[in-house]
Amino acid sequence: MRCPEVPGQHAPRRDTTGYEKITMKFTDAEIRNLKPQAERYYVRADGPRGSGTLALRVSPNGHKAWEYEFRHGGKKRRMTLGSYPEMTVAGAHAAHGAAMLKLERGKDPAVKPTPKAAPTPQSEARASPATFTVKKLCTAYMNLHAAKKKSGAEDLRMISVEILPAFGNRSASAITRVEIIALLAKKALTAPISANRLKSLIHMIYEFGVYEGLLKVNPCLGLKMPAKEHPRDRVLSASEIQQFWGRLETAPIAPATRHALKLLLITGQRTDMVRTMQWSEVNIADRLWTVPASKMKNDTVHRVHLSPMALDVLAAMSNTGVHVFPGDKAGKPFTETVTSTAVRRNLAHFGVGQWTPHDLRRTVASQMAELRVLPVAIECVLAHLDRTVAGTYNRYNYDREKREALDAWSARLTEIVGTTSLSGVNTARTVNSNDHSAHIAKS
Repeated sequence: MRCPEVPGQHAPRRDTTGYEKITMKFTDAEIRNLKPQAERYYVRADGPRGSGTLALRVSPNGHKAWEYEFRHGGKKRRMTLGSYPEMTVAGAHAAHGAAMLKLERGKDPAVKPTPKAAPTPQSEARASPATFTVKKLCTAYMNLHAAKKKSGAEDLRMISVEILPAFGNRSASAITRVEIIALLAKKALTAPISANRLKSLIHMIYEFGVYEGLLKVNPCLGLKMPAKEHPRDRVLSASEIQQFWGRLETAPIAPATRHALKLLLITGQRTDMVRTMQWSEVNIADRLWTVPASKMKNDTVHRVHLSPMALDVLAAMSNTGVHVFPGDKAGKPFTETVTSTAVRRNLAHFGVGQWTPHDLRRTVASQMAELRVLPVAIECVLAHLDRTVAGTYNRYNYDREKREALDAWSARLTEIVGTTSLSGVNTARTVNSNDHSAHIAKS
């Protein structure tokens, strides 16, 4: 090829590739004068060659790029440094100098260094046990394990509120049994059940650490629960249900929370399922609420029949958003503690003694039993997993039995509260637990 006419260039010489060599002292003015040709060509820096040469490649489309030409291992090599004018003349000389330095040290400048792998929790714990803190251990636990759990959000809350304030910046291996016992004992003074959950979480975190090779010892091994737990057996009687329902309308509770409490009593479903209920799960025409497997403890799709009272609750809620019971944040349901907090703060107002939202689920099961609903149908309404051999092979869905059970309970609940609407107006006569007008006995 013919060399372009370049102002100030030296006499061209041909290299071993057949290209004529053009040399110049690189300046912006000189580079702007380099015009594209039919074939690409190279302009080398004027001056001593030393360890390789700085060159500018000019392509037929007008693109210009800096290159470093050098020999390594007996072979001629070329590497791109950057595009002009994004890489300035000064930048090109600096990159050229860095590449020459690598070559002079016997390294191939075209080979990029392997990026240093980010330290893993295991490598960090082995390298410096003293600086592998409880915070780092908890982070590893959440990232590698707890994020997959349905209780991951609650684990993160307890870590943030309980564990990190106490131990966060200390070495995980330095925490002693005595310190953990003291933390749990303090928590048990005001929240004994929460103290037990905290103990279980700390144990799981340290057990995870030992299993993953982050720690050598779990200080929670053999540690007893800080508080005794007794299985709850609280069931609201018919008269208590009547009083609770009647006073619910006048309680200082947000409408979404009020209707959620009603749906808990109508359906007998778990609080978290009702709280996160979405309109996309509801089919009004088929009177069916389909709970996806991702929300279920047994990872199985659960179908809940919508009785007349359940449909009344849904009719009272706006279906313009994602969730049936929206929270304060757009696109989010209300938080986990809303219903329990609302009940706790209004126990005196309800006037039926101590109870929790979960007791409504037990109440529904007990009331269905009094209606002589078959136990297997009650278990299916509650979405309890049958782990027996028979349960493993029995794939019948019991949808008909669930529908009959929930409709029977809806009729009984309507009788108890004395109204088919959600107005809260109590037209009921005094009821007792032995007064039933509906049942679905199988005899």
